[in-house]
Amino acid sequence: MPCPHFLPLRPFGPGPWDPPPRLPLYDAWEGECHAGKMHTPTEEEQRELCNSGYARGACPHFPENTAADAVRFSYVGERFIYILEKDHAPIEHGNMDAASPMVKAQAEAFRKSHLKRVK
Repeated sequence: MPCPHFLPLRPFGPGPWDPPPRLPLYDAWEGECHAGKMHTPTEEEQRELCNSGYARGACPHFPENTAADAVRFSYVGERFIYILEKDHAPIEHGNMDAASPMVKAQAEAFRKSHLKRVK
């Protein structure tokens, strides 16, 4: 489950995860942090925190007043949904048309990575 403040922009190339583990967005993504002032975290932070979620308490940029710790995506029949989690439990879910722009960007990264595997 990626961090709810992570904006994935492009897949990472080969690196310390070669091959990468099964990640929430399937691939490791390079991007920006939008927790407070937008910035580009280090590659290590992006791989270990942004792509993996549950960065509360581990990432110095993660705002404590954020409701969700992570975002998960799932196909339910023909529907593509998001699930926001806190403390490893769902706190909100819905169809992508109701999702925030950040969640929609993560969903698009998830779809791109997923489609590479099912074709």
